[in-house]
Amino acid sequence: WTDEEIRAAELGFISVDEARTIEAQYGIGTDYTLSIPLRSGGRIYGFKFRTINAQTPQQGKYVYLYGTSKRDNLFNLTGILQKSEDASIVVVEGELDALHAKVKGISGIVATSGGGLTEELLQAALNRGIKRVTLLFDKDERGEKFVKDSIAVGWSKRISVLVATYPEEQLPDGTKIHDTDEYLRVHSPEELKSLIS
Repeated sequence: WTDEEIRAAELGFISVDEARTIEAQYGIGTDYTLSIPLRSGGRIYGFKFRTINAQTPQQGKYVYLYGTSKRDNLFNLTGILQKSEDASIVVVEGELDALHAKVKGISGIVATSGGGLTEELLQAALNRGIKRVTLLFDKDERGEKFVKDSIAVGWSKRISVLVATYPEEQLPDGTKIHDTDEYLRVHSPEELKSLIS
């Protein structure tokens, strides 16, 4: 990510002192220093923090600020054309995936915050006029499960659900591409749009 992209995504650093001012739980500001403001519908509904250390703490790579509700909020569900007949969104798992696409100029990509599409999340999209959903979950076992579960949720709401997948490719370090953030490290925004299409 460039400095400009980091600013556009509103990513930040949180220190121990700053974490104390918001009465954040243990670990924020020490183990978890990358802050991600969670936005949906033009408002901030909470904060998520990521570790940037090589060793992930026992709690995992991410923690949410106490009181953050992710159950009925699709991350980045803003600026989406809602009145057209083909109003659609692309659903990814992680906020950084959606943010990386956004700062690269790709609109309409939202995140579930690390899970599948639930009835509550889909209802939030339907309430904004969305008619079609394309799933682009991580290319791993969890992502495959999320796809199956999310298709069932979409069908229960009678909405068109499409699935896009990443090609069998590797990053320069030899690891397989498995999410949007990694895909955009080696591909252009136009190539991501084409993959989604």
